[in-house]
Amino acid sequence: MKKLLITVLFSISVFISFCQVKVETYKNQVGYWNQYKNEWEWDKASFNNITFTLGKTYVRCDDEANSFYSIKEDLGADNTSTYKAHGWKCIDEKSRNCIVQLLLYTEYNLSVIHVMYNNKAIRYYVYKRENLSDLD
Repeated sequence: MKKLLITVLFSISVFISFCQVKVETYKNQVGYWNQYKNEWEWDKASFNNITFTLGKTYVRCDDEANSFYSIKEDLGADNTSTYKAHGWKCIDEKSRNCIVQLLLYTEYNLSVIHVMYNNKAIRYYVYKRENLSDLD
């Protein structure tokens, strides 16, 4: 299972560099950085049906704002025993700096997309049937 997830994460990185991929989400949460606790505090999840399009130089989100993130820098992979991740430094459609990150939580079989600003973040939960495994 771990080898499969590593392969999927690597495939995502390679696949995104050559074409675009669409990923659907089913719910999201908004989080705010608590500087006193030094951690994110997440609101209750809301159900949605949002599609992310991942391209070589951009990430597009079909939310109400039609969010568009231009990739400035590839942050690479961050793999631990509990998750596999890949992130990018981006600029959004309002010229704000942010980080877009794909995470695969290995022990929960859960895939999420984070869009993180300085003190606010949005977490999108990816449909399990996709689980990013169709990207290889």
